[in-house]
Amino acid sequence: MIAEGAFFGFVFIGLYGWMISNADVAIGADYNRDILFWKKGGRNAVLAMIVVGFVLFNLPPWWFTGPNANLVENIGTVFGYVLTVVPIGYVIIVLPVSYRRIMDKRIKSYTLWVALSIATVFVAIFLPGPLAFVLFVAFLYFMYRAVGSLAIRTRTLKLP
Repeated sequence: MIAEGAFFGFVFIGLYGWMISNADVAIGADYNRDILFWKKGGRNAVLAMIVVGFVLFNLPPWWFTGPNANLVENIGTVFGYVLTVVPIGYVIIVLPVSYRRIMDKRIKSYTLWVALSIATVFVAIFLPGPLAFVLFVAFLYFMYRAVGSLAIRTRTLKLP
Protein backbone atom coordinates (compact mmCIF):
# COMPACT_ATOMS: atom_id res chain seq x y z
CA MET A 1 0.00 0.00 0.00
CA ILE A 2 2.77 2.42 0.89
CA ALA A 3 4.85 1.53 -2.18
CA GLU A 4 1.82 1.93 -4.39
CA GLY A 5 1.07 5.35 -2.90
CA ALA A 6 4.69 6.43 -3.32
CA PHE A 7 4.71 5.30 -6.96
CA PHE A 8 1.44 7.12 -7.55
CA GLY A 9 2.96 10.25 -5.99
CA PHE A 10 6.02 10.12 -8.22
CA VAL A 11 3.76 9.74 -11.26
CA PHE A 12 1.86 12.85 -10.16
CA ILE A 13 5.07 14.81 -9.67
CA GLY A 14 6.36 13.71 -13.07
CA LEU A 15 3.06 14.51 -14.76
CA TYR A 16 2.97 17.95 -13.17
CA GLY A 17 6.57 18.76 -14.09
CA TRP A 18 6.13 17.58 -17.65
CA MET A 19 2.91 19.53 -18.23
CA ILE A 20 4.13 22.72 -16.57
CA SER A 21 7.50 22.79 -18.30
CA ASN A 22 5.89 22.32 -21.70
CA ALA A 23 3.31 25.01 -21.03
CA ASP A 24 6.10 27.36 -19.90
CA VAL A 25 8.04 26.69 -23.13
CA ALA A 26 4.95 27.38 -25.24
CA ILE A 27 4.15 30.58 -23.36
CA GLY A 28 7.78 31.71 -23.52
CA ALA A 29 7.73 31.23 -27.29
CA ASP A 30 4.55 33.29 -27.42
CA TYR A 31 6.40 36.45 -26.36
CA ASN A 32 5.54 35.78 -22.71
CA ARG A 33 1.87 36.66 -23.05
CA ASP A 34 -0.19 35.61 -20.06
CA ILE A 35 -2.42 33.02 -21.69
CA LEU A 36 -5.50 32.20 -19.60
CA PHE A 37 -3.87 33.75 -16.51
CA TRP A 38 -1.13 31.10 -16.53
CA LYS A 39 1.50 33.35 -14.95
CA LYS A 40 -0.89 35.08 -12.56
CA GLY A 41 -1.83 31.89 -10.79
CA GLY A 42 -2.78 29.19 -13.26
CA ARG A 43 0.49 27.33 -12.74
CA ASN A 44 0.07 27.42 -8.95
CA ALA A 45 -3.59 26.42 -9.19
CA VAL A 46 -2.60 23.38 -11.25
CA LEU A 47 -0.04 22.41 -8.60
CA ALA A 48 -2.52 22.87 -5.76
CA MET A 49 -5.19 20.82 -7.52
CA ILE A 50 -2.80 17.98 -8.26
CA VAL A 51 -1.48 17.88 -4.69
CA VAL A 52 -4.97 17.98 -3.13
CA GLY A 53 -6.20 15.37 -5.62
CA PHE A 54 -3.26 13.13 -4.74
CA VAL A 55 -3.95 13.50 -1.00
CA LEU A 56 -7.65 12.74 -1.43
CA PHE A 57 -6.90 9.67 -3.52
CA ASN A 58 -4.44 8.30 -0.99
CA LEU A 59 -6.27 8.80 2.29
CA PRO A 60 -6.07 5.51 4.20
CA PRO A 61 -9.30 3.56 4.86
CA TRP A 62 -9.05 4.06 8.62
CA TRP A 63 -9.29 7.83 8.02
CA PHE A 64 -12.99 7.41 7.30
CA THR A 65 -14.90 6.42 10.43
CA GLY A 66 -18.43 6.90 11.60
CA PRO A 67 -21.84 6.11 10.18
CA ASN A 68 -21.25 7.88 6.85
CA ALA A 69 -17.77 6.48 6.20
CA ASN A 70 -18.56 5.08 2.73
CA LEU A 71 -20.22 8.30 1.62
CA VAL A 72 -17.30 10.44 2.80
CA GLU A 73 -14.81 8.07 1.15
CA ASN A 74 -16.72 8.22 -2.15
CA ILE A 75 -16.92 12.02 -2.00
CA GLY A 76 -13.16 12.16 -1.35
CA THR A 77 -12.50 9.90 -4.32
CA VAL A 78 -14.73 11.97 -6.61
CA PHE A 79 -13.10 15.23 -5.54
CA GLY A 80 -9.67 13.63 -5.95
CA TYR A 81 -10.62 12.56 -9.44
CA VAL A 82 -11.93 16.01 -10.36
CA LEU A 83 -8.88 17.75 -8.89
CA THR A 84 -6.67 15.49 -10.98
CA VAL A 85 -8.55 15.86 -14.26
CA VAL A 86 -9.19 19.64 -14.19
CA PRO A 87 -5.49 20.66 -14.24
CA ILE A 88 -4.78 18.38 -17.17
CA GLY A 89 -7.71 19.91 -19.04
CA TYR A 90 -6.47 23.40 -18.23
CA VAL A 91 -3.03 22.66 -19.67
CA ILE A 92 -4.67 21.08 -22.72
CA ILE A 93 -6.46 24.39 -23.28
CA VAL A 94 -3.38 26.58 -22.63
CA LEU A 95 -1.16 24.75 -25.14
CA PRO A 96 -3.38 25.09 -28.25
CA VAL A 97 -4.10 28.74 -27.44
CA SER A 98 -0.37 29.46 -27.32
CA TYR A 99 0.16 27.24 -30.39
CA ARG A 100 -1.87 29.63 -32.53
CA ARG A 101 0.41 32.58 -31.73
CA ILE A 102 3.87 30.99 -31.87
CA MET A 103 5.97 32.08 -34.84
CA ASP A 104 8.89 29.64 -34.55
CA LYS A 105 8.06 26.55 -36.64
CA ARG A 106 9.97 24.10 -34.44
CA ILE A 107 8.45 25.20 -31.17
CA LYS A 108 5.04 25.39 -32.81
CA SER A 109 5.30 21.82 -34.06
CA TYR A 110 6.62 20.68 -30.68
CA THR A 111 3.72 22.38 -28.88
CA LEU A 112 1.22 20.65 -31.14
CA TRP A 113 2.63 17.18 -30.52
CA VAL A 114 2.95 17.75 -26.77
CA ALA A 115 -0.65 19.00 -26.58
CA LEU A 116 -1.80 15.86 -28.39
CA SER A 117 0.23 13.64 -26.05
CA ILE A 118 -1.22 15.33 -22.95
CA ALA A 119 -4.69 14.97 -24.47
CA THR A 120 -4.14 11.22 -24.89
CA VAL A 121 -3.19 10.97 -21.20
CA PHE A 122 -6.35 12.91 -20.36
CA VAL A 123 -8.58 10.61 -22.41
CA ALA A 124 -6.80 7.46 -21.19
CA ILE A 125 -7.92 8.25 -17.64
CA PHE A 126 -11.51 7.52 -18.66
CA LEU A 127 -11.00 4.41 -20.80
CA PRO A 128 -10.80 0.74 -19.78
CA GLY A 129 -7.68 -1.38 -20.22
CA PRO A 130 -7.55 -2.37 -23.93
CA LEU A 131 -8.54 1.06 -25.18
CA ALA A 132 -6.09 2.70 -22.79
CA PHE A 133 -3.35 0.56 -24.36
CA VAL A 134 -4.22 1.94 -27.80
CA LEU A 135 -3.96 5.45 -26.38
CA PHE A 136 -0.65 4.55 -24.77
CA VAL A 137 0.68 3.61 -28.22
CA ALA A 138 -0.69 6.92 -29.58
CA PHE A 139 0.98 8.73 -26.67
CA LEU A 140 4.33 7.15 -27.55
CA TYR A 141 3.90 8.15 -31.19
CA PHE A 142 3.02 11.74 -30.26
CA MET A 143 6.03 11.96 -27.94
CA TYR A 144 8.24 10.53 -30.70
CA ARG A 145 6.98 13.23 -33.06
CA ALA A 146 7.44 15.93 -30.38
CA VAL A 147 11.06 14.96 -29.84
CA GLY A 148 11.61 14.62 -33.59
CA SER A 149 10.18 18.07 -34.21
CA LEU A 150 13.04 19.60 -32.21
CA ALA A 151 15.75 17.67 -34.03
CA ILE A 152 17.89 19.39 -36.62
CA ARG A 153 17.61 17.56 -39.91
CA THR A 154 21.12 17.41 -41.35
CA ARG A 155 19.94 16.36 -44.79
CA THR A 156 18.06 19.63 -45.18
CA LEU A 157 21.00 21.82 -44.17
CA LYS A 158 22.95 23.49 -46.97
CA LEU A 159 26.62 23.25 -46.12
CA PRO A 160 29.19 25.43 -47.88
